[in-house]
Amino acid sequence: MIIALFKDEGRPTTTTYLFDDYSDFNSFMWDASTRYIKGVELKITGKTYQERKTSLQNLVLNISDINEGGLSYMELVKIDSFLETNARRYGLITEFKENYII
Repeated sequence: MIIALFKDEGRPTTTTYLFDDYSDFNSFMWDASTRYIKGVELKITGKTYQERKTSLQNLVLNISDINEGGLSYMELVKIDSFLETNARRYGLITEFKENYII
C-alpha cells in the first residue's frame, strides 16, 4: 500500500490518498488535475528484528507527516490494521497506544 499526498488543482488544500498497488498510484500520477507532493510505501525493511522494528517506528513518523485528511474510513482501517499487526509483531503495541497511533 502507498499513502500519497496530492495537491488538487483548483483547490487550496491538499488531500491524502491510499493506493493498494503501484499500478493504481501510477495511473493517478498521470491525472493532470492533481500534483504529487510526497508519498510513503507501507513496507517494513531490514534484515534483523531490530532493523525492522526501527523501520516501523520511522514509517509511523512518515505517515503522520503525510496524512492531511481525505482518507475514507475503510482506508483508515487498512492502515490501522497494518500498524496494529506489526506493532504486535515488534513489541510496540503499548508505545503505539500511548501515542494514539492505534
